[in-house]
Amino acid sequence: YLAQPMNPRNKNIVTPGNEDFVREHLYEDEALHAEVAALRNGFMNNAQALIHGDLHSGSIFANEQGIKVIDPEFAFYGPMGYDIGNVVANMIFAWDNGRAAGADAFCDWCLGAIAETIDLFCEKFLVCFDACVTDLMAKTPGFKEFYLESVLSDTAAYAGTELIRRTVGMANVKDVTTIADEAKRAHAEKVNILCAKDYIMNRTAFKNGADFIAAVTRADEAAK
Repeated sequence: YLAQPMNPRNKNIVTPGNEDFVREHLYEDEALHAEVAALRNGFMNNAQALIHGDLHSGSIFANEQGIKVIDPEFAFYGPMGYDIGNVVANMIFAWDNGRAAGADAFCDWCLGAIAETIDLFCEKFLVCFDACVTDLMAKTPGFKEFYLESVLSDTAAYAGTELIRRTVGMANVKDVTTIADEAKRAHAEKVNILCAKDYIMNRTAFKNGADFIAAVTRADEAAK
């Protein structure tokens, strides 16, 4: 599932003109393949929490009265970072579309939403940890910070796999495929792939919301 975008067995959808880029950055990058293999193993075996399994902005309804999440048919026990990473990736897809349309204010909002998602998760996680954890070893000083860092590392990495899967995999996302200008669409795909690789290969470096949005900016510059 996660590794499928790395496998060019006539199942991927690549925008004409990006074939060489995809071949170099995905198909021929064996170090990336090894990291994704490890992530696939975690996805299948790390029963950390009951997660949604397909969480994105289209599954979340929010207003002043509260929040509702729909479409839980893929829910299972897995790594928390998978859900959080999917939200991050789908906000980047929205950013892609806004960037192509020249909607700078919307793009700024998307990046701000990514940063707030990460930072507020960290804040609330630490509060809930103190309130709910009863295991004595888990209360050892430094453990909750270690645990949170592992979740953030997973979040970055699974955001990367989602960016790749929905950029060149069979489940393309409309935020990108509906960009009419072919050059802008190709640029968006390159941004997604470069950002994904940054998230996956450097996943332990992502500690806060600013780190996550900096990767988008780096990818945008590199894609030019």
